[in-house]
Amino acid sequence: SKFDIIKGQFRVDKIETLKKNIQSQQLNLSYAKPSADNAAAQKVSFVIAKKIAEKSKPFTDGEFIKECLTSAAEILCPAQKSKFDKVSLSASTITRRIEDLAENLEHTLKNLALNFVYYSIAIDESTDMTDTAQLAIFIRGVDENFTIHEELAALYPMKETTRGEDVFLSLKEVLQKYGLKFNNLAGIATDGAPSMVGKNEGLVALIRKHFDFSDTPLMQYHCIIHQVHLCAKKVNFEGVMKVVVKTVNFIKSKGLNHRDFQTFLEQMESS
Repeated sequence: SKFDIIKGQFRVDKIETLKKNIQSQQLNLSYAKPSADNAAAQKVSFVIAKKIAEKSKPFTDGEFIKECLTSAAEILCPAQKSKFDKVSLSASTITRRIEDLAENLEHTLKNLALNFVYYSIAIDESTDMTDTAQLAIFIRGVDENFTIHEELAALYPMKETTRGEDVFLSLKEVLQKYGLKFNNLAGIATDGAPSMVGKNEGLVALIRKHFDFSDTPLMQYHCIIHQVHLCAKKVNFEGVMKVVVKTVNFIKSKGLNHRDFQTFLEQMESS
């Protein structure tokens, strides 16, 4: 060994130095492991908060999910249960996580909006369960590379009146937040309410009045979903329903037919 040539007090000092180095490394590892565990627990908290928001579940469901996680950990991996205990899923934590996610999405959309050559918006105003008018504003933009991005830009509460001027000012505030200019607005989709499509004081009329669209005419659409309803009214489902009713009656007419059909479905699922 290379340490065999070291003798006397120098050897003792060298051994003490090596011991301290080993202890220091062990101490660093002990600090690093909890740090990694905490980071993983925080990531799990964000992932679950995102799922809760996407499914429109109550924020208090996080506490129930935490109970399920710890119960599962006790059975599947008891030695790792402490890691699950570190996952914070209280209602207040879920609220903060969702706020952080929303802030991140807003920041991302702001960065994307800086590169929009043209964009269009869709606006829908409805009333929530507290009788507060909520203005949903969607943005779809295209950059120089013809990459299209679409996102909900804002859900803007309108606590007072919902006239065309009120909607216009709210929209103007949201677009300014994202650094978007009205002159680059290529299209707007709204419902058929007077506050949106009124000839003189509607939202679209106010936009045309205050901004110049001589270079790129503003395309206006409203109630485009109604076209789908009109199509559905004209489509004849009688031919389809005859086949469906005949098939169901055949399956239900005899027990053997029903059992054969169940067997067929089981075979299809297994394949």
